[in-house]
Amino acid sequence: MMNFRCIGFFLIPLVLGLLSMAYHPKEARWSPPPLAPGEITYRDAAALESTIWVDARKDEVFEKGSYPEAINLNHDNFENQLPELLGFWQPGDVVVVFCDSLSCDESHLIADRLRGEVGLEDVLVLYGGWSSMKKGLGR
Repeated sequence: MMNFRCIGFFLIPLVLGLLSMAYHPKEARWSPPPLAPGEITYRDAAALESTIWVDARKDEVFEKGSYPEAINLNHDNFENQLPELLGFWQPGDVVVVFCDSLSCDESHLIADRLRGEVGLEDVLVLYGGWSSMKKGLGR
């Protein structure tokens, strides 16, 4: 009888904890990221057939290291750097813009400019930025 009480003493809180995690109003930690409209994960972006990677970070950060095929396009030099992107872009290409991490808004700003000012339609923002890309690349 004593063993069943000991097992119940540990089992009941465990079950209640698991139920709480499963039905808690906040998302469980193991669920996929909540993507905003116009965002894409690295895994999904890497699977696209024709992708142009745009690094929205400052020039000096870009020069220290970026995705090998990435084109640098940031607010400081938008007009000067845009021709390089347009030289590569072809109809059907998907432009994926990234900056450092989730806390960086530069990728969203550059994506908005590409859609609004330049008129490109297939422009997405990489969820998690360079940080998630490095994880996907195994760095």
